[in-house]
Amino acid sequence: EKNAFAAHGFSVVKTLLGSATILVLAGGLAAGVITGGSSGHAALAGWLLFTVAAAAAIQALGGSPGWALAVVPGFLLNVWITLRSAALCEWRGGIEWRGTRHPLAELRKMRRVRF
Repeated sequence: EKNAFAAHGFSVVKTLLGSATILVLAGGLAAGVITGGSSGHAALAGWLLFTVAAAAAIQALGGSPGWALAVVPGFLLNVWITLRSAALCEWRGGIEWRGTRHPLAELRKMRRVRF
């Protein structure tokens, strides 16, 4: 909750654009697989290629390649977490962390990395 919105620089626009991009890519793959036909085959091939690449990367980092099956669902879960983080931070006007309230204006002002 405290870091997902921060990863987008506490920007609602960047959060929405990033989330929409993931939803379009993952949703496009899923829609293509579901609808079938030649577009479904291409989408399935894309999904499998992505999963194989993720498995290779995970294995190269010392993990089990089976975790690659969780990558695309993990992206979708990350969208939910990010949007929830942004909504709560905007609604509350900041972040509560370890009993301390950090106002949103202060968080935006003190960012170290800017995109």
